Amino acid sequence: MNINTLNQKILNLDGIPFQETVSKNEKGEPVLDDLTLKGVMVRALTEDHAQERCPHCQGGRVTDIEKYKRYVLARKIKDAKDEIELQAEEIALIKKLINWLFLVSVVGYAFDLIEKGGK
Repeated sequence: MNINTLNQKILNLDGIPFQETVSKNEKGEPVLDDLTLKGVMVRALTEDHAQERCPHCQGGRVTDIEKYKRYVLARKIKDAKDEIELQAEEIALIKKLINWLFLVSVVGYAFDLIEKGGK
């Protein structure tokens, strides 16, 4: 599926972009930028998910091979301009991880952009 909405901003229900810390300035204060679908996807792939640390939770343990595959996919997304071709299995994984990491508003908007970007 071709996703052509990578650089679209993630908006809250009032239409205001969510923001994320992208760096710190020389005073150590956070520098904020608008959260994009690309940012959501990369963070979801590279974050440590509580569901995968708990032996009794639905996620189970993640192997080193699976972590490396996620890293490679995150790099592919990060390096893409505004669109990317992803396999159905990759999209399913990304959506699962987005769901585990983000608030309902982010999940809903990101899923809408993924589906919209695939049409």
